[in-house]
Amino acid sequence: MYDKPIVLIVTLTVRREESSAFRDFARTAAERLTAHGGRLEKTAVLPDDTDPNFFREVHFVVFPNRRAAENYQADSHLEAALPLRDRSVVRTEVLEGEPGPDYSNNVKPTSIEIEPGRILSIRSFAPEDGTAVVDLWNRSGLTREWNNPEKDIERKLAVQSELFLVAILDQMLIGTVMAGYEGHRGWVNYLAVDPKARRSGIARHLMDVVEVLLKRRGCPKLNLQMRNDNALAGAFYEAIGYREDETRSFGKRLIPD
Repeated sequence: MYDKPIVLIVTLTVRREESSAFRDFARTAAERLTAHGGRLEKTAVLPDDTDPNFFREVHFVVFPNRRAAENYQADSHLEAALPLRDRSVVRTEVLEGEPGPDYSNNVKPTSIEIEPGRILSIRSFAPEDGTAVVDLWNRSGLTREWNNPEKDIERKLAVQSELFLVAILDQMLIGTVMAGYEGHRGWVNYLAVDPKARRSGIARHLMDVVEVLLKRRGCPKLNLQMRNDNALAGAFYEAIGYREDETRSFGKRLIPD
Protein backbone atom coordinates (compact mmCIF):
# COMPACT_ATOMS: atom_id res chain seq x y z
CA MET A 1 0.00 0.00 0.00
CA TYR A 2 2.99 2.31 0.41
CA ASP A 3 4.58 2.00 -3.02
CA LYS A 4 1.86 3.58 -5.19
CA PRO A 5 1.64 7.29 -5.98
CA ILE A 6 -1.24 9.10 -4.34
CA VAL A 7 -3.18 12.05 -5.75
CA LEU A 8 -4.95 14.48 -3.45
CA ILE A 9 -7.44 17.10 -4.61
CA VAL A 10 -7.51 19.77 -1.91
CA THR A 11 -10.15 22.53 -1.86
CA LEU A 12 -9.62 25.42 0.56
CA THR A 13 -12.19 28.14 1.26
CA VAL A 14 -10.26 31.26 2.29
CA ARG A 15 -11.26 34.53 3.96
CA ARG A 16 -10.35 37.34 1.57
CA GLU A 17 -9.28 39.67 4.38
CA GLU A 18 -6.81 37.01 5.55
CA SER A 19 -5.29 36.28 2.15
CA SER A 20 -1.86 37.48 3.30
CA ALA A 21 -1.82 34.96 6.16
CA PHE A 22 -3.01 32.28 3.76
CA ARG A 23 -0.16 33.03 1.32
CA ASP A 24 2.38 32.75 4.15
CA PHE A 25 0.97 29.37 5.08
CA ALA A 26 0.87 28.28 1.42
CA ARG A 27 4.57 29.10 0.96
CA THR A 28 5.52 26.96 3.94
CA ALA A 29 3.25 24.15 2.78
CA ALA A 30 4.80 24.21 -0.70
CA GLU A 31 8.33 24.10 0.71
CA ARG A 32 7.55 21.12 2.95
CA LEU A 33 5.72 19.37 0.12
CA THR A 34 8.88 19.48 -1.97
CA ALA A 35 10.95 18.29 0.99
CA HIS A 36 8.85 15.12 1.17
CA GLY A 37 9.02 14.36 -2.54
CA GLY A 38 5.57 15.68 -3.38
CA ARG A 39 4.63 18.13 -6.08
CA LEU A 40 1.86 20.64 -6.66
CA GLU A 41 0.75 19.91 -10.20
CA LYS A 42 -2.10 22.30 -10.73
CA THR A 43 -3.86 25.14 -8.91
CA ALA A 44 -7.13 26.90 -9.68
CA VAL A 45 -8.43 30.01 -7.91
CA LEU A 46 -12.22 30.34 -7.98
CA PRO A 47 -14.76 32.78 -6.56
CA ASP A 48 -16.94 31.42 -3.78
CA ASP A 49 -20.50 31.15 -5.04
CA THR A 50 -22.02 31.60 -1.59
CA ASP A 51 -20.17 34.62 -0.22
CA PRO A 52 -18.02 37.33 -1.91
CA ASN A 53 -15.93 37.56 1.27
CA PHE A 54 -14.40 34.17 0.48
CA PHE A 55 -12.53 32.59 -2.42
CA ARG A 56 -11.62 28.98 -3.13
CA GLU A 57 -8.37 27.40 -4.20
CA VAL A 58 -8.25 23.91 -5.67
CA HIS A 59 -4.89 22.10 -5.63
CA PHE A 60 -3.89 18.84 -7.33
CA VAL A 61 -1.12 17.35 -5.16
CA VAL A 62 0.86 14.20 -5.98
CA PHE A 63 2.96 12.22 -3.49
CA PRO A 64 5.26 9.37 -4.58
CA ASN A 65 3.59 7.05 -2.03
CA ARG A 66 1.35 7.05 1.02
CA ARG A 67 4.25 7.15 3.48
CA ALA A 68 5.47 10.42 1.95
CA ALA A 69 1.97 11.87 2.36
CA GLU A 70 1.84 10.80 6.00
CA ASN A 71 5.30 12.23 6.68
CA TYR A 72 4.23 15.51 5.12
CA GLN A 73 1.16 15.71 7.33
CA ALA A 74 3.30 15.08 10.43
CA ASP A 75 5.99 17.61 9.47
CA SER A 76 6.81 19.89 12.43
CA HIS A 77 7.48 22.89 10.17
CA LEU A 78 4.02 22.51 8.68
CA GLU A 79 2.50 22.13 12.13
CA ALA A 80 4.13 25.41 13.20
CA ALA A 81 2.40 27.18 10.30
CA LEU A 82 -1.08 25.83 11.10
CA PRO A 83 -2.16 28.94 13.06
CA LEU A 84 -1.88 30.89 9.80
CA ARG A 85 -4.07 28.33 8.07
CA ASP A 86 -6.61 28.27 10.89
CA ARG A 87 -6.82 32.06 10.78
CA SER A 88 -7.41 32.25 7.03
CA VAL A 89 -9.09 29.01 5.94
CA VAL A 90 -12.78 28.50 6.64
CA ARG A 91 -13.08 24.99 5.24
CA THR A 92 -10.77 22.31 3.87
CA GLU A 93 -11.91 19.38 1.72
CA VAL A 94 -9.55 16.61 0.60
CA LEU A 95 -10.36 13.98 -2.00
CA GLU A 96 -7.98 11.03 -2.23
CA GLY A 97 -7.45 8.89 -5.29
CA GLU A 98 -5.20 6.58 -7.21
CA PRO A 99 -2.35 7.86 -9.40
CA GLY A 100 -4.75 9.55 -11.81
CA PRO A 101 -3.71 11.63 -14.85
CA ASP A 102 -0.15 12.66 -15.50
CA TYR A 103 -0.29 16.35 -14.70
CA SER A 104 3.41 16.67 -15.52
CA ASN A 105 2.33 17.00 -19.16
CA ASN A 106 0.74 20.39 -18.55
CA VAL A 107 1.50 22.88 -21.27
CA LYS A 108 4.27 25.31 -20.57
CA PRO A 109 4.04 28.46 -22.73
CA THR A 110 5.82 27.93 -26.03
CA SER A 111 7.40 30.91 -27.78
CA ILE A 112 8.00 30.84 -31.53
CA GLU A 113 9.52 33.66 -33.59
CA ILE A 114 7.37 33.71 -36.73
CA GLU A 115 8.96 36.89 -38.08
CA PRO A 116 11.93 38.95 -36.91
CA GLY A 117 10.85 40.53 -33.65
CA ARG A 118 7.35 38.94 -33.65
CA ILE A 119 6.87 36.21 -31.08
CA LEU A 120 3.97 33.77 -31.14
CA SER A 121 3.12 32.39 -27.70
CA ILE A 122 1.11 29.15 -27.32
CA ARG A 123 -0.29 28.34 -23.90
CA SER A 124 -3.26 26.72 -22.20
CA PHE A 125 -6.58 28.55 -22.16
CA ALA A 126 -7.18 30.90 -19.21
CA PRO A 127 -10.65 31.98 -17.99
CA GLU A 128 -10.09 35.55 -19.12
CA ASP A 129 -9.66 34.29 -22.72
CA GLY A 130 -13.31 33.24 -23.02
CA THR A 131 -14.77 36.30 -24.77
CA ALA A 132 -11.92 36.55 -27.26
CA VAL A 133 -12.11 32.82 -28.05
CA VAL A 134 -15.84 32.88 -28.81
CA ASP A 135 -15.36 36.00 -30.94
CA LEU A 136 -12.59 34.26 -32.91
CA TRP A 137 -14.73 31.17 -33.46
CA ASN A 138 -17.62 33.32 -34.70
CA ARG A 139 -15.39 35.23 -37.11
CA SER A 140 -13.83 31.98 -38.31
CA GLY A 141 -17.19 30.42 -39.11
CA LEU A 142 -16.81 27.55 -36.65
CA THR A 143 -19.92 28.10 -34.55
CA ARG A 144 -23.31 26.60 -35.36
CA GLU A 145 -26.67 27.12 -33.71
CA TRP A 146 -26.67 23.58 -32.30
CA ASN A 147 -23.25 24.06 -30.63
CA ASN A 148 -23.16 26.58 -27.79
CA PRO A 149 -19.53 27.82 -27.70
CA GLU A 150 -19.66 28.87 -24.05
CA LYS A 151 -20.87 25.40 -23.08
CA ASP A 152 -18.19 23.80 -25.27
CA ILE A 153 -15.54 25.79 -23.38
CA GLU A 154 -17.05 24.84 -20.02
CA ARG A 155 -17.08 21.15 -20.96
CA LYS A 156 -13.47 21.20 -22.14
CA LEU A 157 -12.30 22.86 -18.94
CA ALA A 158 -13.66 19.85 -17.05
CA VAL A 159 -11.74 17.31 -19.18
CA GLN A 160 -8.01 17.65 -20.01
CA SER A 161 -8.22 21.44 -19.83
CA GLU A 162 -4.47 21.71 -20.35
CA LEU A 163 -5.02 20.53 -23.95
CA PHE A 164 -7.18 23.55 -24.78
CA LEU A 165 -4.55 25.83 -26.35
CA VAL A 166 -4.57 29.46 -27.44
CA ALA A 167 -2.07 31.37 -29.57
CA ILE A 168 -1.13 34.95 -28.66
CA LEU A 169 0.54 37.36 -31.08
CA ASP A 170 1.16 41.05 -30.40
CA GLN A 171 -0.82 40.64 -27.15
CA MET A 172 -3.88 39.52 -29.13
CA LEU A 173 -5.50 36.08 -29.02
CA ILE A 174 -5.14 34.93 -32.57
CA GLY A 175 -5.63 31.14 -32.59
CA THR A 176 -7.12 28.18 -30.73
CA VAL A 177 -7.18 24.41 -30.75
CA MET A 178 -8.84 21.82 -28.51
CA ALA A 179 -7.23 18.39 -28.21
CA GLY A 180 -7.90 15.25 -26.22
CA TYR A 181 -6.85 11.62 -25.81
CA GLU A 182 -9.22 8.93 -24.52
CA GLY A 183 -6.70 6.09 -24.43
CA HIS A 184 -7.12 4.89 -28.01
CA ARG A 185 -7.11 7.90 -30.35
CA GLY A 186 -6.35 11.57 -30.08
CA TRP A 187 -8.85 14.14 -31.34
CA VAL A 188 -8.68 17.76 -32.44
CA ASN A 189 -11.49 20.31 -32.47
CA TYR A 190 -11.85 24.07 -32.81
CA LEU A 191 -8.63 24.71 -34.71
CA ALA A 192 -9.02 28.38 -35.60
CA VAL A 193 -6.78 31.25 -36.69
CA ASP A 194 -7.83 34.87 -37.05
CA PRO A 195 -8.80 35.38 -40.73
CA LYS A 196 -6.35 38.30 -40.97
CA ALA A 197 -3.46 36.10 -39.86
CA ARG A 198 -3.99 33.00 -41.97
CA ARG A 199 -1.21 31.51 -44.10
CA SER A 200 1.35 32.70 -41.56
CA GLY A 201 2.09 29.26 -40.09
CA ILE A 202 0.11 29.75 -36.88
CA ALA A 203 -2.23 26.80 -37.46
CA ARG A 204 0.77 24.58 -38.22
CA HIS A 205 2.48 25.66 -35.00
CA LEU A 206 -0.67 24.90 -32.99
CA MET A 207 -0.92 21.43 -34.51
CA ASP A 208 2.79 20.78 -33.92
CA VAL A 209 2.33 21.51 -30.20
CA VAL A 210 -0.77 19.30 -30.05
CA GLU A 211 1.06 16.39 -31.67
CA VAL A 212 3.95 16.65 -29.20
CA LEU A 213 1.60 16.75 -26.21
CA LEU A 214 -0.40 13.74 -27.41
CA LYS A 215 2.76 11.74 -28.16
CA ARG A 216 3.88 12.32 -24.58
CA ARG A 217 0.65 10.69 -23.46
CA GLY A 218 1.30 7.63 -25.62
CA CYS A 219 -1.31 8.54 -28.25
CA PRO A 220 -0.65 6.41 -31.37
CA LYS A 221 -2.94 8.20 -33.87
CA LEU A 222 -4.64 11.57 -34.13
CA ASN A 223 -8.09 11.89 -35.68
CA LEU A 224 -10.16 14.92 -36.64
CA GLN A 225 -13.39 15.73 -38.39
CA MET A 226 -14.19 18.59 -40.76
CA ARG A 227 -17.25 19.67 -42.68
CA ASN A 228 -17.46 18.53 -46.29
CA ASP A 229 -17.66 22.08 -47.63
CA ASN A 230 -14.44 23.23 -45.93
CA ALA A 231 -11.99 22.73 -48.78
CA LEU A 232 -9.37 25.07 -47.31
CA ALA A 233 -9.19 23.05 -44.10
CA GLY A 234 -8.83 19.84 -46.08
CA ALA A 235 -5.94 21.27 -48.09
CA PHE A 236 -4.24 22.47 -44.91
CA TYR A 237 -4.43 19.10 -43.15
CA GLU A 238 -3.15 17.28 -46.24
CA ALA A 239 -0.23 19.72 -46.44
CA ILE A 240 0.87 18.85 -42.89
CA GLY A 241 0.70 15.09 -43.39
CA TYR A 242 -2.90 14.07 -42.66
CA ARG A 243 -4.75 11.70 -44.97
CA GLU A 244 -8.46 11.04 -45.37
CA ASP A 245 -9.43 7.72 -43.79
CA GLU A 246 -11.82 5.34 -45.53
CA THR A 247 -14.40 5.67 -42.77
CA ARG A 248 -17.90 7.00 -42.16
CA SER A 249 -18.54 9.51 -39.41
CA PHE A 250 -21.47 8.98 -37.06
CA GLY A 251 -22.69 11.15 -34.22
CA LYS A 252 -25.46 11.20 -31.64
CA ARG A 253 -26.23 14.22 -29.51
CA LEU A 254 -26.77 13.32 -25.86
CA ILE A 255 -27.27 16.82 -24.45
CA PRO A 256 -28.99 19.47 -26.57
CA ASP A 257 -27.41 22.93 -26.50
